[in-house]
Amino acid sequence: MAQTDSGYKIVAKASRVKGSPLKLRRYANMVRGMPVEQALAVLSIISSPNAKKVWKVVQQARANAENNFEKDAGDLVIAEIYVNQGPRMKRFQPRARGRAFPILKPSSHVYLELGPAPPKPVERAKAAAKAKAKSEKKEAQD
Repeated sequence: MAQTDSGYKIVAKASRVKGSPLKLRRYANMVRGMPVEQALAVLSIISSPNAKKVWKVVQQARANAENNFEKDAGDLVIAEIYVNQGPRMKRFQPRARGRAFPILKPSSHVYLELGPAPPKPVERAKAAAKAKAKSEKKEAQD
């Protein structure tokens, strides 16, 4: 989806991030579709540790775009971001009468793709007017 001119995708991944996928998805859904700089500003204000983990992935994607693809971060939006379940660490809590209760410590995988920003409404309106004029001119020639 987020193809660059050279055919590569601007991607950032974080594997085995400590934290529940449900809690990380809350912040991933919040920034989906936002411009990169705006997403970083929103995530930096939130005091949750899970927001900081998503912030790191967005920061990593911005660095990839600037250093590997020479793209300006102001021209990019978060095209795709999702959080999947990673492996769970299993621990046991000793209980009465020699029993043990399981404790599951979840981890997550975060995947982020950057894409070009959609055209602004003024540019879109100009392009539509230009296409309309072109089609009217073509009909007039027929």
